[in-house]
Amino acid sequence: MGDIGVPPVREPGEPDADYRERLLAFWVGAYQRQGVADGPNPMYEPKCRACGLEEDRFPIRHDGLVLPGMFVLLERLEPDPWVAAYTVPPRFRWTVDDGAARWLMGQATEPVDTCRVAHRLVCPAPDLSHPWSWLSKARQRNEPLREGPSADPGDATSA
Repeated sequence: MGDIGVPPVREPGEPDADYRERLLAFWVGAYQRQGVADGPNPMYEPKCRACGLEEDRFPIRHDGLVLPGMFVLLERLEPDPWVAAYTVPPRFRWTVDDGAARWLMGQATEPVDTCRVAHRLVCPAPDLSHPWSWLSKARQRNEPLREGPSADPGDATSA
């Protein structure tokens, strides 16, 4: 996931508004460095810049703070956009409440937990820097080579 850094500590006597501004600046920078805020602002259609698909756009909230100018596109899955969290790579798990999205930041999940999926995980536009692209290509390469469920490498009778 990369290093997010350490949030600023409140200085003695620091006014609430000043500390809040420093916290907002820290979290906006952290999310920008992680590349998770990929949604266009509400002035534009909620479409992916890479593939042009329209997705669900949400402002990003962290620790109760809505981060100014930070939006994420979440996949519109049918019939239900929520999936089992353990089936989604940790970096791409989000939850939505009160109209804002919260990045789960790779936190541990239970088998019953659900999440929303960041669109960038399933975007059809080619992105060679995508951390899972090598995995998809390897699976596609191996699919025609698969022998089927009867080929058990631990089965001594097949030798």
